[in-house]
Amino acid sequence: EQWLREAVRFATARAPEGVAVEVSVADGLSLQGAPNLLHQVMVNLVENAIQSVGAVGQVGLVARERGEGILVRVHDDGPGFAEGIADRLFEPFATTRPDGTGLGLFLVYEIVRRHGGRISAEGRPGEGATFELWLPSSPQGGGDAPAGDASARSG
Repeated sequence: EQWLREAVRFATARAPEGVAVEVSVADGLSLQGAPNLLHQVMVNLVENAIQSVGAVGQVGLVARERGEGILVRVHDDGPGFAEGIADRLFEPFATTRPDGTGLGLFLVYEIVRRHGGRISAEGRPGEGATFELWLPSSPQGGGDAPAGDASARSG
């Protein structure tokens, strides 16, 4: 779980003072994969949540074992997004921010997919957003998602 804690520390280092980040990571979580890519996934999701809440807000990250893998949930109390947006968030060049490139979540999706995992997004206007990803503990996958399952883009 050290890679996850380091990624969160990195992502929150530049958070505004008014943004509270709560992190709950179960002990003993382990993944096989490219550590630098998994680090990038977590940094991107946490930084997006921090940017979404602005100068004041809350971001939460929970990571637990689920089946034969790890479930990570990142939630923010930012503005959320309109219905139908979740279905497009992981497509290249899709963005909800005026200064966004629309590549960050696309890259997150590709990295998660190549590690045999899945990712989904859920949000409502005024209620924040939640991103949930599941990654298998081993390259073969198993448990809650078949290896290579990338079909669960949005929830």
